[in-house]
Amino acid sequence: MKKRPNPRLYKVIFETRYKPDLSFYENYISAARQLTGYPDWETDRLRVILKNFKNHCSVAITFKSFSYTQDSENRSLEKNNMQNLLKSLPSALNISSFLRYGYRNKYIIPVNMPFHSLVSIFELKFHSQNDKMNNFLIGKVKDVGYSFDFEEKPFSYHLRIGPMKQNQMKSFLEFNKKYHLSAETEVADYEKILKSYPQIGIYADIDVYQESENLEASTALTFVNKAREKSKIIINNINDYILE
Repeated sequence: MKKRPNPRLYKVIFETRYKPDLSFYENYISAARQLTGYPDWETDRLRVILKNFKNHCSVAITFKSFSYTQDSENRSLEKNNMQNLLKSLPSALNISSFLRYGYRNKYIIPVNMPFHSLVSIFELKFHSQNDKMNNFLIGKVKDVGYSFDFEEKPFSYHLRIGPMKQNQMKSFLEFNKKYHLSAETEVADYEKILKSYPQIGIYADIDVYQESENLEASTALTFVNKAREKSKIIINNINDYILE
């Protein structure tokens, strides 16, 4: 049996939201100081951004949310940074509960086939073969994409998948040049990143989230760990189904 290609993680985004409180402005700078591993930073007095150009990751702290973004597949780095973030920031910002958790992974599964062949596979896997449907799809289908919303309490999911060419990946993967590349080498570094994307692939944007009026701050890390595992299961199932 032919070995399937391995999905590659390109981007991780975590965001948690909370009720705004004026005490934020007394605490956000001291809270940011508790996070190590981010040599560069900036602030406009309304938020602070912590940056690590080498590891392509950043933390943003605002009056109603904080987030972690990483433009790499380094899972051990992400796990370590997420653990430090969620152990430090809630107490440092005097946050006891959240309104929303969101954990999003963007993958590309590289494939060795022409784009039109991959589109045809998606058609067979996701289109009804009923003649009535084929009748309103006039001519030949050139490209496809699919979006799904589903729920497995307490989590909700938003999934986008489809075939993709290299020149489309820039817009999909949204590498954060401003916060994840040094200004001195940004142009050259970004060109290398774009050229490293596969020629043809399956994209998958997996967004796992949980919403409530009172998500206890102590549950945030548990959510992230479970959402990470759910994302891995989904991307592997996508790989198995489309390329079986």
